[in-house]
Amino acid sequence: MANGKNTGIGRCRGFEKDQKGVSPVIGTILMVAITVVLAGTLVVMIPRISPPQTNVMVGFITDIEGSDWVVKVLSVQQGTIGTDEAVVQVTNATTGAAMFRYPDSGRGIGAGDKTNFEFYDNNKDGMINSGDSFFVHANKNITAGHTFTLFKGGQSAGETKLL
Repeated sequence: MANGKNTGIGRCRGFEKDQKGVSPVIGTILMVAITVVLAGTLVVMIPRISPPQTNVMVGFITDIEGSDWVVKVLSVQQGTIGTDEAVVQVTNATTGAAMFRYPDSGRGIGAGDKTNFEFYDNNKDGMINSGDSFFVHANKNITAGHTFTLFKGGQSAGETKLL
């Protein structure tokens, strides 16, 4: 008050001194409801967030046994490859065309196609591990210089040249 006159400072229009805000009980209920909604949203969203996928890397060594190539698995890094999810392909070095790709359906490589290659799972665990071997059979279509590639999920996990 200046000179005994009310200037309106310190007083809000439309509110009386005896009015109160939201009651403490209603405020608490609203806070709990907001917390429950946020927690529910997180529970729904977190499972949808997948961890970053790392590409599996496989190291090979190629040797010759008779007229066939032996592609031995030296190492498997950054994950695993099951025989049911792996695909083997031999590619022509000159044209880049696939000489064969197995399996062409979802059967897995465990059985091998016996015409072009066979897979030997040394510890018989259904996984491609160090020490496992692929025997690639030489024929008129598969010759030295072609590329042997192992795929997992459509991405190359490793490749080597057939010497």
